Amino acid sequence: MFADLTLYTLLFLALAAFCAGLIDAIAGGGGLIQLPALLIGLEKSETVVILGTNKVPSIFGTTASALIYRRNIKTDPKLLIAMALPALIGSMGGASLASLIPTQILKPIVVALLIAVLIYTWKRPQLGLIESMRHGLSQRLRIAAAAALVIGFYDGLIGPGTGSFL
Repeated sequence: MFADLTLYTLLFLALAAFCAGLIDAIAGGGGLIQLPALLIGLEKSETVVILGTNKVPSIFGTTASALIYRRNIKTDPKLLIAMALPALIGSMGGASLASLIPTQILKPIVVALLIAVLIYTWKRPQLGLIESMRHGLSQRLRIAAAAALVIGFYDGLIGPGTGSFL
């Protein structure tokens, strides 16, 4: 896979990774840069391999963001626990599905979803800034668990934009 990479491709991927990390650190959404760059730079690779490759640096960025978020924002431990297992199950399901879909079908799906997430992120910049609790605790936990399952599935299948959905 990496044997036929040219110097220009490596430089392109390094620049895209730098820009994605910078944007992710400032506002989030770096995956909307990194994944398309990987699809372009590694065009001969299977899409599921590219999705997995995209996950490696995303793990580090997500971990750092989660730690900073947890330090600065008071979170509800019950809510975090209610979301963790469904998110894990959903992401495993999404990744499993991605591995079953042939590249010629998966690549257009990935591109369409990236465009949809880009439009969603662009149109809703204020989403999540105001917290409005409309349900009791038990119903909030059920809604959060269901949302975590769906978001986890999307994250396992494609990935970019997951933070915006959360």
